[in-house]
Amino acid sequence: MSETAARAPRPNPKRIADAYPEYVLLVAVAGIGLLGIPFATWITLTVAGIGMGLMIFVMASGMTLTFGLMDVLNLGHGALITVGAFLGATVVTGFETGLWPLKSLAGLKWAPPAAAQWTIGALALSLTLAAIVAALPPARKAKAGARYGLAAALGLICLLALYAWRWSQGFVSDIGIIAPAFVVAFVGVGIVGYAFERLIIRPVYGDPLKQILVTVGAAYIIGELLKALWGPDLLPMTKPAALEGGFTFANVTVEKYRLLAAAIGLGIYWLLNRIINKTKVGLLIRAGVENIEMVEALGYRIRLLFISVFVAGAALAGAGGVMWGLYQSSVGTGLGAEMLVLIIIVIIIGGKGSISGCFYGAVLVGLLNNYTIYMFPKVALFSSIGLMVLVLMWRPQGLKPVK
Repeated sequence: MSETAARAPRPNPKRIADAYPEYVLLVAVAGIGLLGIPFATWITLTVAGIGMGLMIFVMASGMTLTFGLMDVLNLGHGALITVGAFLGATVVTGFETGLWPLKSLAGLKWAPPAAAQWTIGALALSLTLAAIVAALPPARKAKAGARYGLAAALGLICLLALYAWRWSQGFVSDIGIIAPAFVVAFVGVGIVGYAFERLIIRPVYGDPLKQILVTVGAAYIIGELLKALWGPDLLPMTKPAALEGGFTFANVTVEKYRLLAAAIGLGIYWLLNRIINKTKVGLLIRAGVENIEMVEALGYRIRLLFISVFVAGAALAGAGGVMWGLYQSSVGTGLGAEMLVLIIIVIIIGGKGSISGCFYGAVLVGLLNNYTIYMFPKVALFSSIGLMVLVLMWRPQGLKPVK
């Protein structure tokens, strides 16, 4: 027994760090925070940092895909986030107050009745549950029809349970306010993204300098259009009552909205990973990231794939804009420009074209930002840049580059 133990290979820290760099950094950042912050506060800041990081991930995931597949550094991505935030703020404010901040709807004074909001929220939750079950990996020898039937049954049970449990009325009604905001932003910014790719990006494929110039110019134009349509002032975007405040236990406070944001971000990460790693479309995306010419030689319409990825990335940017707007409780035309710097940092940390790298990079940035604001407020603004520099010195290709 002793000879076997003596011959067992000892853990090699360098090998572990090279194999799992994202986990090493997560443990290091969390450990540094734990050393300088009281435990109860550390838990609060950790949950808040994960929620913040996952909001950044939703905004950055689309850009990392377009950058990795299309080799286009779209500096107008922040403007798409802003469009989503403005669309979401319009829906949320209209549903809550009946006053619609869009200038063309200024005379409209209407809000859906409470029963309609509850119905929208209940359907959103039930459909989400059904979609998750339907997307789960199938069991061995299980037929697809049975899985879809189970998904539909669970969705119906969820709908009936929400109707029966009166305690859920307020929460479900509030979901009925933000769910339409997400749908409008997702679809609306997806349409804007399609036009953006056709008119702005397509003429400058293969020319990085022109890409930077035209996307920055397009971002300014979109910003001015938003001012013309909504006005130059900040738009309020108040969170529904059920998402205000937090849960407190053992001196630990966890914000309700950050928990919801973390759940949405994890769901989007899981869905993107499943699409990229388990579907033919994902296979083509990964192949296109590595060798576009080979994909074209095999007869696939890579340009159509480009458009689809860009539209999906724009739609995710719009959804992320809604999440960030609710987090800040207001939106302005400078929102996208502020977030663009963080998004680029996250993409560099994670690695070009890597969804997993983008995910871990965003969580690291969120955690580090919350810890440094508490411990060293004066250096909080530079903490993300410092993390990026350290990662590039250690792994120039990022934490999890596409292999």
